[in-house]
Amino acid sequence: MSRRFAAVLLVAFAFGLVVLHALDPQPIGSPLSVFSVGPYGWIYQVSFAAAALALATLASGRTGWARGWLAIAGSGAALAAAFPSGGVAVNVSDRIHLAGSLLFVVATSSVLWFGRPSPAARGLALSGTVLLAMTAALKVQHSSHAGLFQRLLLAVMLVGLLRWLLADDRDRRDLASPRAARAQRNRALRS
Repeated sequence: MSRRFAAVLLVAFAFGLVVLHALDPQPIGSPLSVFSVGPYGWIYQVSFAAAALALATLASGRTGWARGWLAIAGSGAALAAAFPSGGVAVNVSDRIHLAGSLLFVVATSSVLWFGRPSPAARGLALSGTVLLAMTAALKVQHSSHAGLFQRLLLAVMLVGLLRWLLADDRDRRDLASPRAARAQRNRALRS
């Protein structure tokens, strides 16, 4: 149940970002943070709060390192939601927003990299890491393409998290099916 709830929240996060782009078209190169201070900033905040809740939900069902990284990612998304930023780190709110965004992205990439050893998951994590590095480099140079890479990075992270959830469901079903078959055999032997 909690995995489905997390998946719904992640889809709500993506939907909120799509709605923001439809309601308040910004240049594709502008950072996503610009939406947090505009007239539809509340949609940005609700979207990132949904991502934070999804990651917290996923963390609650885990143990070990995955729980920690998911909790850090959720905390980062919550900080990005709670502290609006105009896209430039000029005051305390902007800096907290930037730190939260970085925590969100780096911790999510870590979960994708270490959480599933499959080549597809590692490819998504590697793509996310490359996009993060490119976004950072372009931001430092004040390039107009940084926002595009930021959007691509979020898309890769979202696909990776949803794929991770679906693979986890498949693994649990595969693990449950031998147990169900064994229980069925035992019932047949008793009758």
